Amino acid sequence: MSQYVKPGEFYDPGENLPDPVKVPEGEMWVIPEYDGAEALFERLFEPLKGNFKRDWFVKHAYFCLPLTIGNQYGFIVRSAYDVVARWNGGERPEDTLVHCLCPRSDLSVQMVSSHFGTGIVTVQNRWVLRTPPGVNLMTVTPPNFPLDAVMHMTGVIETDNLRRDFTFNLKITRPHVDVLIPRGTPVGCVIPVPRHFVDRFTTRVVTDPAILQSERRTMKHFGDARKVQGYYPEGLYMKGMDVYQNRFEDHQRTLDE
Repeated sequence: MSQYVKPGEFYDPGENLPDPVKVPEGEMWVIPEYDGAEALFERLFEPLKGNFKRDWFVKHAYFCLPLTIGNQYGFIVRSAYDVVARWNGGERPEDTLVHCLCPRSDLSVQMVSSHFGTGIVTVQNRWVLRTPPGVNLMTVTPPNFPLDAVMHMTGVIETDNLRRDFTFNLKITRPHVDVLIPRGTPVGCVIPVPRHFVDRFTTRVVTDPAILQSERRTMKHFGDARKVQGYYPEGLYMKGMDVYQNRFEDHQRTLDE
């Protein structure tokens, strides 16, 4: 069989290997691309559970439970080396220059390039991630890890079905600027999401007079509480109660062990 495929034709591998991977619920499997790549995974991939701190947070930020919970959501991938990228504003891949500041022998550790054009820097790793049936991985901005002049692109991948790697893509937002991505910087983040979960949600404006009256009064009471010197209603949320000190039926202060 020729190694070349005409446009519009499918590549024929010459054999069929049915998918043997069935990931148990609650697990994410890592398939290294080659023997030894598991060491790269352990160095560059990090679960955020338990990592609620950020080096730029002030003390007061840690009193905000939504932030500290959000800091722990997902799994990040870090840059293997320093990278400098510059986009001239054009649409072609060659309009973005990417310089990996490392020995040439290290370039295969993590491939960083201008692949798609329009100022996008693509990061490709040396492993495949697989999830349980019906669970996607959503690529999102690493939570509360700001990176100047860069937007992390969002994608949703059927990693229970896809039998290869996928890339993380960073969009440069300002042309003619040298963008530095230091070694160890989170360049991607994935969050497991059940497929079709988001699809089922719709919005509805509440018109029930009783609900409107009760909730609007409650909003006012929260507003009044904020005006009281030294009183922080956010502390009630941390404790799992509303402004009337009614306790929430289900409340999460930290991720499950």
